[in-house]
Amino acid sequence: MSDSLEAGAKLAYQKKTEQKSDSFSPITIIEDIPKKSSAYRDEFFGPVFLFFKFFELDEALKIANDSNFGLGGGVFTSDVDLGREIAETGIESGSVFVNSFTKSDPEMPFGGIKDSGIGRELSSFGIHEFVNIKSISVST
Repeated sequence: MSDSLEAGAKLAYQKKTEQKSDSFSPITIIEDIPKKSSAYRDEFFGPVFLFFKFFELDEALKIANDSNFGLGGGVFTSDVDLGREIAETGIESGSVFVNSFTKSDPEMPFGGIKDSGIGRELSSFGIHEFVNIKSISVST
């Protein structure tokens, strides 16, 4: 994250807390993130929030999809029909939640696209990831 700040990203907020390990990250908000920085292109697993400014929906979708990753995404909107359309056709992600946060449900397949994973877990789709399908043809 420090290299992104050196590249020009702005630290909007960071919770003051005791550093517990090298892999620990406090709640952090970063904005004005340059494309060349690691925060723009890397996938964070922790309470790190990245804010990007946009003026048109097409611009927002371009920013959202300008990534090698696609695990989970979210769309927050008062227009639920538009949110559903964006989730279905606009966001490149293994799962997209409209007006909700990413969650896991045993009945819903979970997994990413691009560099965020191969295959799915959970649901009937996940079961098929753990079995081999054998094709047999017998001629007489």
